[in-house]
Amino acid sequence: MDTELMMNKIDAEKMRDLADNLKGEIPNCGFALIVFQPDGDNMVNYISNVSDDFMIKALETQLDALKKNHTFPTPERKD
Repeated sequence: MDTELMMNKIDAEKMRDLADNLKGEIPNCGFALIVFQPDGDNMVNYISNVSDDFMIKALETQLDALKKNHTFPTPERKD
């Protein structure tokens, strides 16, 4: 899927709808949703319910954990 098609599929209104769903599903939690092409290196869209300064710190912490292999992956669903 090319970037233009992806951006049309996940536009700003859709991102806000997804954010509203997250707020309802995980109340009182901060979140960030990053949507991108899985085979590309360009971030396409991002939305969060916390400040940019907070997200920078949270993403740096997560990046450090990923680099050190100190993450706990969410198991796949068994349908």
